[in-house]
Amino acid sequence: RFWSLVASGRWYKSQLNQSWMPPLRDVTGINLKVVTQDALLMAVGVHGCPERLRIATNLHIYTDGSGMHDDDVAASWAFAVLSLDSSGQYAFHGLHCGCVVLDSAAPGYIGASSADCGSAEISAQAQAYLWLLQADLPCVLSVVIHYDSTFAAGTIEGDMVTSTNTAVLELTRGCLAILRSKILVCSEWVRGHSGDPWIELADSACSWAKV
Repeated sequence: RFWSLVASGRWYKSQLNQSWMPPLRDVTGINLKVVTQDALLMAVGVHGCPERLRIATNLHIYTDGSGMHDDDVAASWAFAVLSLDSSGQYAFHGLHCGCVVLDSAAPGYIGASSADCGSAEISAQAQAYLWLLQADLPCVLSVVIHYDSTFAAGTIEGDMVTSTNTAVLELTRGCLAILRSKILVCSEWVRGHSGDPWIELADSACSWAKV
């Protein structure tokens, strides 16, 4: 039923195109690495100015996920949203983060079936695509999804096969297909923990989401 409504356009127009996600949050309370602090000082701070996001044409979204480890209560996901202007100046618009929900009856469930790193990384991209579909972004022409998990990217694009988390993968692929029918969406691998300030921001947000 979900995909029949998506294909007809009724579900997309009535649900995905509404701002049902909370506004992007700032970095308050998140333990930021020094490289991220320095990058934020250099970036244009436009969080809390939604009109700047509405006129953005090129977005860069940095995603990360963290599996559930010994002392954790859950796996987590995060993505950070930036725009890039013609002069090469980044503007930081905010981020989203949360825990991977495994209970199909609980709010926030999008189909994940495990709390491992792969599930968390896929969930991060799924949440980013869901946000893009429901956000009011009339001027966006292109989006670059930055990721550090080749497993998540490979399974989403269909280059790799997995027998787990099939529901969240189907959702992610479907949302990506809808987005690609409207705007240019491409992806770029970033080596994890290599000092990229925005991937490190997403990583820090994942840790914060578990607390």
